[in-house]
Order: sequence, then C-alpha cells, then structure tokens
Amino acid sequence: MASSKEYLDFILEQLSEPDDVTYRAMIGEYIIYYRGKIVGGIYDDRFLVKPTKSAVAMIPNADMELPYEGAKEMLLVDEVENKEFLCELLEAMYEELPAPKKRSEDNMSRTENVELTVLCLITEGDRMLLQNRVKNDWQGYTLPGGHVEPGESFVNAVIREMKEETGLDIKNPRLVGVKQFPIKGGRYVVLLFRTNEYSGTVLSSDEGQMEWVESNRLSEINTVDDFEDLMRVINDPALTEFQYLVDGDTWTVSIK
Repeated sequence: MASSKEYLDFILEQLSEPDDVTYRAMIGEYIIYYRGKIVGGIYDDRFLVKPTKSAVAMIPNADMELPYEGAKEMLLVDEVENKEFLCELLEAMYEELPAPKKRSEDNMSRTENVELTVLCLITEGDRMLLQNRVKNDWQGYTLPGGHVEPGESFVNAVIREMKEETGLDIKNPRLVGVKQFPIKGGRYVVLLFRTNEYSGTVLSSDEGQMEWVESNRLSEINTVDDFEDLMRVINDPALTEFQYLVDGDTWTVSIK
C-alpha cells in the first residue's frame, strides 16, 4: 500500500526541530532529506532510515525492512513519538551520508542511452516457437527477437524481426511486459510481445534453429538462464516488469 499524507505530515512535524528537513514524493511514497542528503523515507506508513553506523548504534534492536521490492533493506524507526531522539538521529547520521550528486547540464536533461529490443512468444495450442541460440553470449532455447531500428515503431519492429528470425508473418502482437538491465552509460530494454496469429512456414536463421516445443517439455530442454522468469512475466497478467538490479558485482532479479 502507499503511504498516507497524514503519516507524512506527522513525521514532518516530528522532524520539525532540525533545520532543513524536506521531502520528495515518489510513486505513493516519500523520500526524506536532511540538509540536502537522503536520510531515508516513508514507505507503507513506516519511517525507514539508511543503516549508517551511527543509526545502527542508536537503534541497535531496530528491524531491517525493505522499503519496496528489489530495494536495499533499511532500519525501521519505531520511536517516532520522540522528537528529541529523531533530531539526534538525523544529526548523528548526517556526516556519514553521501553528499548529494551535483546536477550537471548532462544529467539535468534526464536522458540516457537506451538499447531497444523485442522478443515475441508465438503459440499454437499448447506449444510455443523457440529458438535454440548458438551464439556464445546467450546459448539455449529462448524466444526469437532482435533490435528495434531507429525511428521504427515497436509493433513494426516485432513483426519484422519475427519474419527475419522465424519466417512467419505474425499478426496482432500484444505487448505483455518489459525486461531491462543496466549497460554502460544507460540501459538495455526488451519489450515482450505475444501472439497466436501467424501465417507462413517456419524457417531458421543464423541466430539459431527454430523449433515448436510443447509446454510440458520445457523442463527437458536447455533454456537460457532467465527463461523461466521471462515466461512468468509474459504469462501472468499481474506482472509487468522483469528487471536486473546491479550492486557492484551482484546481480539480482526484481519481478513486479
């Protein structure tokens, strides 16, 4: 659930003693700043702060909780009725918090490099058309797809790619999800489509051999590493996004 404006007002009142406490709304939640630095936020009517050394020392028995799925755990502040304690907590944390990033003309534009691609699940009854990829960078059975050309619509891109990769003329492809992960200087976005309308004869390409595979045979073949998560997003109407989150050398999956 989203945080209420009433709880935000309550926390801001409790934090009114220190100077320069501000907030920013973020999709139903609120990020809390102290003198320009992010100290934490309000998530599902919980006041969470970053687990700095001083914060952990001041609330050693605090629970570590997720502000939202895929985020790093933060400290739950239970003692929100104590204004003096909250003031001391913010002051203690301040020097340990990273300085706010300077906003240059480049990042003021809010633009980034994006590599756009498409994948499509083509089905016929209980079977699906998969490509057994042979390239070293991503081997195994997966959905056919490719890159969106500059200026090309996403729908036209998936229709064209299916013709090139499978030999089929697909109709009425439906966008059912998004996959994304960071790349140097931007992000790699995969638009996920599905259709059961097509004509033509299946052909293979240099990318790999095309093959109709029954759903009950998926456990018997070598699919690409994230195929199961990919299919979850495509098949579950309640899911929309499959994202890789990167923290140093650690990659984790967030599905929502």
